[in-house]
Amino acid sequence: MNDKELENIIKSKYCINASRIEKSDESTDGNVYIIKDENNNKYVIKVYIDLNHASSMVSLHTYVNGINLIAPSIISNNENSQITEYEGKYIVCYTFADGVKLKEINLQSEIMIKIAEYLRKLHAIKDNRFNLKYVSFDVDSNRKSVLHFDITKNNIFVDDDNICFIDFDDAKFGPSVCDVAIALTNLFISKANGIDIHGMKNFIDAYYQDDKILKEEEIPLIKDAAIKWLQSIIDNPNFDTSTREGLENKLKCWNEINMYNLT
Repeated sequence: MNDKELENIIKSKYCINASRIEKSDESTDGNVYIIKDENNNKYVIKVYIDLNHASSMVSLHTYVNGINLIAPSIISNNENSQITEYEGKYIVCYTFADGVKLKEINLQSEIMIKIAEYLRKLHAIKDNRFNLKYVSFDVDSNRKSVLHFDITKNNIFVDDDNICFIDFDDAKFGPSVCDVAIALTNLFISKANGIDIHGMKNFIDAYYQDDKILKEEEIPLIKDAAIKWLQSIIDNPNFDTSTREGLENKLKCWNEINMYNLT
């Protein structure tokens, strides 16, 4: 689908007059477009090739917003449908997240606490009502839930005291501890700064709060979940050399972490 076709679709189906269409370079699938209209309003268009996946994303975003978590909302087309079909592809229009990306601001403990609380509330969704794929590796945990599964500083927006998660396209169903491991990996381990054990500990405390039994059960599982997750994605052919090296560094860091320091 070229820009002209997309421009015509969003004008005819969503009554949006695009002044600018920009393909997102952060999408590994190349299916995400940032739209700016004549009034400088922004929208996100995602073009899916799988109707079931598009339907899952629509249902998941609608539900997440309905439980008072902030995520992009779905904009219906002029036929009151949340999915627009075009030549065997399925288009979903999302609102653009308010605020700034987490990667663009200094990390503060108050923000990290809110992110941990958001994640815990997301994990309260205990059934796979959205027909998400299951986690492909085994973690010895009985607590399973909906998982964001792509928690990065690019996918979290901060707007004053509000936290918004975007890009649920990699969402899975499986052990909740996997999301905890992914969050710790991407928020507190970097090649430039190494391992932020203090930040990890504060995040874990905020996530588990007063649930001491669950905390004791799952802390020993976090490292295993992180290592298995990293190993499952490190050979992704879509990653460039720099990204792969970053993931390998995170894997090395996890092998050095003593989990007793996080209790």
